[in-house]
Amino acid sequence: MGGNLDLLADSGADVIGLDWTVDIESARETLGDQPVQGNLDPALLYGNPETVRERTRAIIDAAGDTGHILNLGHGIDRNTPVENVAAFFETVKETAADTA
Repeated sequence: MGGNLDLLADSGADVIGLDWTVDIESARETLGDQPVQGNLDPALLYGNPETVRERTRAIIDAAGDTGHILNLGHGIDRNTPVENVAAFFETVKETAADTA
């Protein structure tokens, strides 16, 4: 998808979905203020809570202040450790509270 971002920027879509293979900083350069959603690699949820927190914060920072719906670049597998999913949601809530 990364190579098609310039086409998507002109598509008239309300939001552009980014999977985990797309560098969000590069996407932001191409898309400008176009709202985006995604981009956490779901495989990271098999790691540990601290890695999940670090990567989640990095994505939020890279996405900037313009419209970003943070979620996974794909779905959650049912075998994903619950504590890692909790770390993802807690980090999102904490970061949102810090910027409000």
